[in-house]
Amino acid sequence: MGLGWSSAAHAALEGAAGPRVRIVEGEQHADLLLIAGTAEWAEGFVRHSRAAGDATPIVVLDSSVEKGANARILDAGADDCLACPFDSAELRARVRAVLRRLGNGVARSLEIAANCETLRIRVRDVEARVSRRQFEIFMCLAEHRERWVHSDQIIAAVCGTHHDPGTSLVRVQIHGLRKAIGEARECIRCDGHKRYMLTLATTA
Repeated sequence: MGLGWSSAAHAALEGAAGPRVRIVEGEQHADLLLIAGTAEWAEGFVRHSRAAGDATPIVVLDSSVEKGANARILDAGADDCLACPFDSAELRARVRAVLRRLGNGVARSLEIAANCETLRIRVRDVEARVSRRQFEIFMCLAEHRERWVHSDQIIAAVCGTHHDPGTSLVRVQIHGLRKAIGEARECIRCDGHKRYMLTLATTA
């Protein structure tokens, strides 16, 4: 099977998510597994992991050139798959996106918490259950806490695609998210130019 791409993967992941992400090299106790190898081996690894009840997120670096290989790996239960050779910036972005979707990208604090299994979020003393899309947007804003995030950036992070510049997708979901957290709604701000921010700073 081999892990011929592990050196490149290690270098590409530097700074992406710290020690929480590990290349599979015998020890498999991490928040995310990054595996590299042929499609046949990767598909088997993923299926075995899922059949054993292991829900650890898996990102695959597929060294195969066969058509449809990535689709089979994803269908087997991988969270993402990237063909080799890969762009290191894209790999880091995909890993961060997987962690965001699964609620692992933001550490819990006294003021913010999120549970990806129940889709419950907490801002200060307010807790609410939100939709999957609202949860993903919340995680994106939480990752960039105290910084403005443009709607295009949110769409790219949450959906992995680019939408029509005039889409109201983010605005509608933000409205629902602010409504859900009620008294804490002012923690999610909009600057009127399609930029949003999760902030816990006290308003004047």
